[in-house]
Amino acid sequence: MTLRSPRHERIVALVRDSGFMPIEELAKVLDVTPQTIRRDINQLCEDNILRRYHGGAALGSSVVNDDYTALVSFGLGAMLF
Repeated sequence: MTLRSPRHERIVALVRDSGFMPIEELAKVLDVTPQTIRRDINQLCEDNILRRYHGGAALGSSVVNDDYTALVSFGLGAMLF
């Protein structure tokens, strides 16, 4: 996963910490316009890092699959179901 800017790294970290972040809140926290956040989220979605939803973003499926794969390797995958 290669992030394009320090702001992208912050966006991904904030989304990872909360599971979902609204665009307006990301804009406020990062002190940029909502349009800037939308452009950043679009770029991160193109890279399959995030997934865009109405009003915000969540982690992309590839990140979730990596976490699941790690859990299975530790024998914890069955605990998810």
